[in-house]
Amino acid sequence: MVVSPALTANQVKPNKKLNLAVAFLLGLMGSVALALLLEFLDNTIKTPEDVARHLDLPVMGIIPSADSKAGSYYGVNYKNEV
Repeated sequence: MVVSPALTANQVKPNKKLNLAVAFLLGLMGSVALALLLEFLDNTIKTPEDVARHLDLPVMGIIPSADSKAGSYYGVNYKNEV
């Protein structure tokens, strides 16, 4: 061996608490950024106001959302209708 290896006074080891905190913050910021990006890029029409704003057309009527509970068919629960 030509040169003796350099020795440090202290061992070098990872700081687990710091790594965990940084990973948590990066994951939190990434998930919030993804949620905001998906909300910003969502261009679907969901309300009658969206129709009026985007299409400049009057709303003739709306279709009610169907309840998807077990036992219902097209939003009507026939077991309770006697």
